[in-house]
Amino acid sequence: MKMFHIKDAHFGSVNVVNILEDGWICASGGRDGALKLWNVSNLKETPEPQDYKSCLLNSKTAAHGNAWLWSIAYDKQNKMMYSGGFDCNIKTWDLDNPSLPVTSYSLASPILCLAFSHNALSSGCYGRSVSLFDPRVSLQPVIQHIHHKKPVICIASDEKFIISGSEDKSVVIYDKIARKVLKTLQFEGFPLSMSYDFHQLLVGDVLGFFHVIDPTEQSFELVQTYETGHKLKVTGIQHSLGSIITCSTDKTIRILEPNTNPQPIAVLSCSSEVSKISAYKTILASANTDDSITIWIPEEECS
Repeated sequence: MKMFHIKDAHFGSVNVVNILEDGWICASGGRDGALKLWNVSNLKETPEPQDYKSCLLNSKTAAHGNAWLWSIAYDKQNKMMYSGGFDCNIKTWDLDNPSLPVTSYSLASPILCLAFSHNALSSGCYGRSVSLFDPRVSLQPVIQHIHHKKPVICIASDEKFIISGSEDKSVVIYDKIARKVLKTLQFEGFPLSMSYDFHQLLVGDVLGFFHVIDPTEQSFELVQTYETGHKLKVTGIQHSLGSIITCSTDKTIRILEPNTNPQPIAVLSCSSEVSKISAYKTILASANTDDSITIWIPEEECS
């Protein structure tokens, strides 16, 4: 893998990255309130580190004013991005024309997490609320509930459920159709990150563990808890059929085998604490607290 380390990508800690458009673009958001788009395809053809910032496609420097931009979600079908910030706003951006937001909606407290799935946008807030939006109609909540006692840190969804993790050390599975809580799971350490795909829900926590939850037949049973090998909290997690990728404030990214004994395939050392990760096939990006973004691309894909 070839590492592209973009220094000073933001004026402040980078909170989130999201690889879009089949690995062509990387979106990033930071504590400077900026929303930036990076051309990953051009980055592959840029040999000198001092030229990496030339791959910036677009920068909206005050996407959320002076407030932190904390989360990004993407609707691939309609090429629409959603950003959530500490200004309590969710904003919609057209990827083909991201200079101005398409629409905006204000909630009562800062937005800490977003997820887009099955034509619906879910959000979790510092004020403990979980909201569901149908952007096909408008950016107005169609469902809002408060079943957490502390801020909602991570969120995922499917066609029937909204799954939220909170500082109250719980994961709440909310039935969108019945409009009630199906189940609440309690943990020793509070959830910080989620990955929901391939009929599995993985949850990374503040103690450095990840938990495997089985959602089949709406059971949402805790199957097993594993050590990640991280010394500190798991700030991001993403899994596929080939790997489980985790990041941490211990300045590492760990790529683990996706089995009942998840040994490390690789351990990547980073320049600072890692806020979040995003992976698409063979491309991996990290948001770092030293104002940088790091992108790993296979050597054979680079010029």
